[in-house]
Amino acid sequence: FWLEGEGMGKIEVTNAETGAVHNLPGVILNTDWNAPDGKPVAKGVYKIGFELMKDGSRAIDWTVELQAAPGETGLIFGETKEGTMALRMHPKLRMDEDRGRGVKDVTGKAVNSDGTRDKNVWGKRAHWIAYWGEIEGKKLGFAMFDHPANPSFPTWWHARAYGLATANPFGAKDFGDKPTGAFVVPGQTKITFRYRIVLHEGDPVRFDIQRAWSDWAGLD
Repeated sequence: FWLEGEGMGKIEVTNAETGAVHNLPGVILNTDWNAPDGKPVAKGVYKIGFELMKDGSRAIDWTVELQAAPGETGLIFGETKEGTMALRMHPKLRMDEDRGRGVKDVTGKAVNSDGTRDKNVWGKRAHWIAYWGEIEGKKLGFAMFDHPANPSFPTWWHARAYGLATANPFGAKDFGDKPTGAFVVPGQTKITFRYRIVLHEGDPVRFDIQRAWSDWAGLD
C-alpha cells in the first residue's frame, strides 16, 4: 500500500462526509484496503480536521482507524522502512538539490523534539519533527506531531533530505534499533493512529513548536 502501480494494493474511498473531528470542522472518509488481487484486507476510517490557529497558522489533524476486513482473522504490520504518515514538502524546503529535476537553490533545515538537526533527523525517535526554509522571500515551515497514544510512541521518523517526512512506528530494524517484530491486531479490533500537521510562518523557535505539540497532546 506504500507504492502505486501493478502488483500493489489499493486504498479506495467508499464514502465521504463532512463532520466534526476532535471539535474541529472536518471530513470523514471510509476506505477499503484491497490486496493486489482485489481481495479486501482491511477497513479504514480517516477523520481529518482543519483548524485556523490564532496566529494565522493552519493545522490538519489526522486520525486513522484500521481493522481487518470481514472474514479476515486480523492485521499484521511487518517491520519496514516505509510508512506510515507521510508528507511531501515544497521543493525549497529540501536540504538536497536535484538539478536533474529542476530542484535547486534549496533552503531547507530540519529539527526534531530532541534537538537533532538537518539530515541527522533520519531514523531518530521524536515527539515531533519540523522543516523550514525560504519560499518566495518568506520564512515558512511545517511540523508533524506524533500523539502519545500512538503505537510505539515516540515514533521513528523516515525523514529525508529530498523532501519526504514520514512518521513510522514500524521502522525499528531499518533505523538501527532492536527489531520489534510484527505488530498484530487480532480479529475486528481497531488500531488507531493520530497525527497533526501544522503549517506556519517563521522557524520552529518563533512558532514555539514544543508548546504547540504539548497543547495538542494534552500535556500542558
